[in-house]
Amino acid sequence: MRVLLLILALMPVVACASGHEHERQRAVSVSGTGEIEVIPDAAYVSMAIEARHKVLSTARKQVDDRVAAFLQLGDQLGIDRKHVKTAGMNVRPEYRWEEKTRKRYLDAYVVTRQLQVDLRDLDKLGALMTRAVEVGVNQVNPPQFRATNERELRRQALAQAAEDARANAQVLADTLDVKLGAVRKLDAQYNVHTPQPVYRMAAMRMEADTGGAEQTYETGQIKYTASVNASFDIN
Repeated sequence: MRVLLLILALMPVVACASGHEHERQRAVSVSGTGEIEVIPDAAYVSMAIEARHKVLSTARKQVDDRVAAFLQLGDQLGIDRKHVKTAGMNVRPEYRWEEKTRKRYLDAYVVTRQLQVDLRDLDKLGALMTRAVEVGVNQVNPPQFRATNERELRRQALAQAAEDARANAQVLADTLDVKLGAVRKLDAQYNVHTPQPVYRMAAMRMEADTGGAEQTYETGQIKYTASVNASFDIN
């Protein structure tokens, strides 16, 4: 009997707690998106110089001479050397197999050095790409365009997405005649879509050999997108 009375006494408290818990669970979940588009103002340009010779010292000297010429080119174009990186030298021996003697013979040494330029003036891009080939650069990748204030642009896209999510939640709250409360849960992510220029090494070689005009590039626009998933309390 005492146990029954205790249970009956606790029932209103449990019911009240359940009611409050149910009330706290009222929420609306929405998503929002943001997008910022800008014209890039910088680019990473990756290149390499490779030489092949039977004598290792000769191949190394060929590469060193071309690297020196490339650095001089950067100086002529007004590119600060702190924005130019030259990686260490990579040496790879090449062998050939003689079936007659059943032996392997050293054919040549291939020496390579990687170059990277953080170009802050895109007006110099065409001259850099074309004249680099003229001074001996023989491996060139398409430039990777970027914005120097990328961090701020990402934050702007995130802010737009958050504002969009709140606006969507407010529309639902107004339509359903409820009051929008504080944010309960928030998840966010962003992406960067960079333009990819069309670049053909053969075409650049042809222009360099024939003394043609420097390459020009249409940079397009970089797009920063963000999405936000949010849950708001409603009363």
